[in-house]
This record gives sequence, structure tokens and C-alpha cells, in this order.
Amino acid sequence: NTVRLDNQISISQDIPNPAYRKAQRQVAEKRAVLTKADIAISKQDLARNIRQNWYELFYWQTLKGSLLKEDRLLQEFVRAASLRHKTGEGNLLEKMTAENKQQQLQQSIFEVETAAMISMLKIKELAGLSTDFRSTDSILKRIDFELPTDNSAVHNNPRLHYAQTQLQLAQAEQNTAKKESLPDFKVGYFIQSLGGPIDVNGQTKDFNAIPQFQGVTLGL
Repeated sequence: NTVRLDNQISISQDIPNPAYRKAQRQVAEKRAVLTKADIAISKQDLARNIRQNWYELFYWQTLKGSLLKEDRLLQEFVRAASLRHKTGEGNLLEKMTAENKQQQLQQSIFEVETAAMISMLKIKELAGLSTDFRSTDSILKRIDFELPTDNSAVHNNPRLHYAQTQLQLAQAEQNTAKKESLPDFKVGYFIQSLGGPIDVNGQTKDFNAIPQFQGVTLGL
């Protein structure tokens, strides 16, 4: 305004539309709930995998015990077949058949031991164990499947909760997209100085460059 520089101080604040901010907050809340549901699913899957490998381990150990009993019987049969062959009461085919049967059984025992070791390693990895463990003896029995009489287990299932939250999140994101076109607000304040002589309504006034002219700004 004059040959002297003016001093101006201004401050302004952008205010997002409250409806849009509320929609964004709802999206953030649904994502947080979705994360919790995902953690619950991971815990459930981890427990199921540990339980499944535990039952498999016990199954392999039980099967190994049965095969070892069969192997002891086959050893007696092989000795008897060898003795019969030496005494001439049995032929060579009977002896070779018995030995071949025992070798196949020993191979099966080796495969069962390998499967049991794999199940044990899986349990250690899933449970985060650094040392070996020993499974407790229990009775391996059949469990009959029965349909549940109520729906509480279904309603409390983490996977169902996760799917429902995904639907709610999609609806919240759609609502946010609609609110995104709403206008934002802006409010501001300024104060400014004038320095030197200035003509005001035909009269010359000398201003001392002290901020004294102020105003407020509002906008969309």
C-alpha cells in the first residue's frame, strides 16, 4: 500500500466435513474389528493344527505298537520256516515268503516312525517348542459325530464374525465414498499493518506500521 512494507499475520484452519470424518472413523473402527477377528481365526487355526498333529502322532505311535507286535510274531514264523527248510519239512519258497513278509513289515514300521517324527516336528514348530516332548498315553477310540442342538457355536465362530465384519466394512467404505463429495470448511483470522501516509476519504493519514486492521475469513 505504501513504500514501506506491511506486516501481516494470518492463521487459518481447514475443517473437513463432519459427516465425512464420521464415515472415515467408522471405516477405521471396522478395520480394527476385522484385525481382531483375523487374529482370532489365526489362533483357532493354530490350535486346530496342533490338535490334528497331536492325534496323528498318537495314531502313528499306536500303529507302530501294533506293527511291532506283528513283527515279533513274524520273527517266530521266519525262524520256524527256516528250521522247517533245514529239516526238509518245508520248501525254500515258504522260507523266502516269510522273510519277504517280515522285510515289508519292517519297511512299514520305518515309514510309521518317519510319519510320527514329522508330526512331532510339526507340533514343536506350531507350539514354538525348542525341546523334545513326550506324548502321554491315552486310549484311541472312535468319536461319533453329532449335529449340535443349538446354533451358539455357529454364531460365535470367528470365521462367521470375520465375514460379517467384511460386509460391514464394505458398507462403511461405500458410505465414505458418498460423503467424500461433501464440501470442507475453512475459517481464518488476519491482522495487518499499514505504514506511512495513506489517503483516506480525501485526507492524508500517517500510519505507524502497527498491526491494527483485522478480519475473519470463512469459506467452503
